[in-house]
Amino acid sequence: MDCGADPTLFASGRAAVGSISKKAQIKKKNANNVTETSKQSLPDSVEPAPGTSTSTISQPKSINREKNNKTNTETNLTKSTHVRDKVNNELTKTEKDALDKCIIKMIATDYQPLSFVENVGFLEYTRKLHASYTPPSRKTLSTVLLPQFYTDIQTKVKIMLNSVNNVAVTTDIWSSDSNKSYITVTCHFICKKLFSIVLATREMSEAHTGANIAATLLTIFQEWQIENKIVTIVSDNGANIKNAVNEHLKKGYKLNDRYFIPDAHYIFPIIYSNA
Repeated sequence: MDCGADPTLFASGRAAVGSISKKAQIKKKNANNVTETSKQSLPDSVEPAPGTSTSTISQPKSINREKNNKTNTETNLTKSTHVRDKVNNELTKTEKDALDKCIIKMIATDYQPLSFVENVGFLEYTRKLHASYTPPSRKTLSTVLLPQFYTDIQTKVKIMLNSVNNVAVTTDIWSSDSNKSYITVTCHFICKKLFSIVLATREMSEAHTGANIAATLLTIFQEWQIENKIVTIVSDNGANIKNAVNEHLKKGYKLNDRYFIPDAHYIFPIIYSNA
């Protein structure tokens, strides 16, 4: 058997290999052309062609230039706004409202008169803290800020009272320097801890009879929705207040089918001595 190879076979083999190599070169050249074209015109949203390296694809220079210009513009606007605010040193509405609330809270907490905001020393002090801040007037305090502050506190206290089943009340009638009579009601209850909150101070312009006192107290109790939660009422030993509590409200201690109001003058010293 002749093992010699046919020369024409080798020649055709070399031609085939050469043809394959040439096709590979053409294919590689076309791929390079596609890559170069993608660098110039491929949008952000277009995925690269299969087999094409994503590292060779970049954003068009015009798009990058626009993004850089936009970023620089935003940065400059932010810087200019910051510089303008720093130069003017003006408070925003939110900041001013927060300071106004702090003033009304301070007045309520420290029992300061509303005229406090008109004191020369206080005004000078606030200017030193922030030159652009002007405290609210006494009229604004009494007609706007104080009612708002009261409503906020009232809502919070009512939520607390709604969560408890039993409360105790202390009350007393007293006279101001101008000889006007007032009745004050304080509520005591435990909501995780002991609270003693003044619910109301009302002027008592009518005669201080047991019926009138009881009617005033009942109105206050109903406003705060505690009329059915009161365990007892503590006050002084005045005949009119005893009549209001024992006979009309029936909220004193019950003994032998009669109600007796505890006398604060005797109870409080006992409480303090046992504390």
